[in-house]
Amino acid sequence: MTRYRVWNRLWFQQALLFIVSLLVLLKTMAPTIYYLVDSSEFAIGASTLGLVHSPGYGLYLLLAHLFTRLPFGDVAFRVNLFSVLVLALTAPILFTTLAHVVRDRLIGAASTLIFIWSYYVWLTGVAAEIYAPQILTLAAALWALAVLVRFPERQRWMAPLAGVLFGLAVAIHPSSGFFAPGVVVAFRLAGVSWKRSIVAGILAAGVFLLSLLYFPVAYVQNPEFNTAGEYAADGTFDAVNLTLPQGILWLVSGAQFGGFFFSEGIFPSLRQIGATLGLFWSNFLGFGFILGLIGVYVLYRTERRLFVIWLVLFAPYTYFYMTYGAPDSDTMFGPSFLLWTFLIACALQWFTGQITAPAARRGKRGRQPEPAPQTTGLTTQQLVKLGLAVALPAILLVVNWRVVDASGVTGVRQKAETIMEYLPENAIVFGNWIDIIALQYLQIIEQERPDLMLYNLYYFDDDDFYAFLTDVVEAETVPVVIMHSTLSTQAKTAFIDNVYQLTPILAADAESTVVGYRITEP
Repeated sequence: MTRYRVWNRLWFQQALLFIVSLLVLLKTMAPTIYYLVDSSEFAIGASTLGLVHSPGYGLYLLLAHLFTRLPFGDVAFRVNLFSVLVLALTAPILFTTLAHVVRDRLIGAASTLIFIWSYYVWLTGVAAEIYAPQILTLAAALWALAVLVRFPERQRWMAPLAGVLFGLAVAIHPSSGFFAPGVVVAFRLAGVSWKRSIVAGILAAGVFLLSLLYFPVAYVQNPEFNTAGEYAADGTFDAVNLTLPQGILWLVSGAQFGGFFFSEGIFPSLRQIGATLGLFWSNFLGFGFILGLIGVYVLYRTERRLFVIWLVLFAPYTYFYMTYGAPDSDTMFGPSFLLWTFLIACALQWFTGQITAPAARRGKRGRQPEPAPQTTGLTTQQLVKLGLAVALPAILLVVNWRVVDASGVTGVRQKAETIMEYLPENAIVFGNWIDIIALQYLQIIEQERPDLMLYNLYYFDDDDFYAFLTDVVEAETVPVVIMHSTLSTQAKTAFIDNVYQLTPILAADAESTVVGYRITEP
């Protein structure tokens, strides 16, 4: 009966990985709004059921909204908790998938924790961000594909389930659509019938299209928070009409950030390639990057079909974000790191002697190799595997805890509260994305300083901004302020420096902190 003790059961191992991951993430999660670019925006959008920046993330906002109804913590804390929970749920799903691929639960568990505790994955899982839910839904879709490939006799029900799960992944984040070619290849190489493949495709498309209903429904409600559009020269916000198909297409396609697409050309530059390799290296502390390279060779030599599926899944998404020019693009490679983890598992399996190259399996001249002698206790190979399975995740846990731990990070909130306290009454305030969003969180969610008019400079065309600024400064009816940090990060502020007089607004603290500058005629 030893074989069937509870700790050998798959459900127990899945539950243990979930609990361990959840406890670590809970211990390191952010207690309020965080410095990640979209953290405050997602908290506002989820709480108000508003409209956030392209591609909109309607399904995410609906799910996160449920967490905003919890009776503890501030709204930002509750949406942060959503990220923590879904990343923890990824652990048992990824573990099960890796166990199907490498057929070794210990290696599957170790590789799962290497992924969960890798730098960028962990970082985006402790605060309100889209990437943890995206990773969860993609992990679920990959699980379904792994079952299809390993157990083709289950395709009758697994093929449509794979379609639904992939549709959910694209509904959470449309960029998951880059995995569609890999899903198609997996279906074909798994021998799924055309009829079932078409049904799965229809289900995926149906789930995604159903999620788009959020946008027209939210739009007609005229939500308090709407960033789907841009400011005009008179300071009014021109919202894109999301009751029209072309409006929804504009939002979901990411057209709002089209200037970042292929920022240095269709083909990635050497700088972009180097930066991406550096992200993989730093995310896995170097050793995971090296193991992944070994895993490419191992998977190619031992399971060519899985290698092809992996490559077609990995290449399109990674290529797009390698060429994407957004300043926070380093946080967007979570799905690529997820797929890299499969290579790490293959390398660990090879390194511990669990698999060899195909030609080596048969012995010389086609003879079967001699069976290994039966031993009691752990063999050397088993000791090596156990040591690596414990040591590698532990290294990531210890090293990254210090740099990822956000449990005491309240600086974004404190800075926003200080700025709110010292801004002039009825002021028009311009600022960059992260600073203005934090102020909007306090204004919209916590009802602080409703007298202020807050403008995110990203949503202004240069000419419209110059025209609006000129009008409000010359009118001299209300104070006009630009936030301190914006002067060093926004190209538009060069215009202000050359044309207007800037008077610092000081906080009454020991350091006389500059919170912004009053803009007046020279």
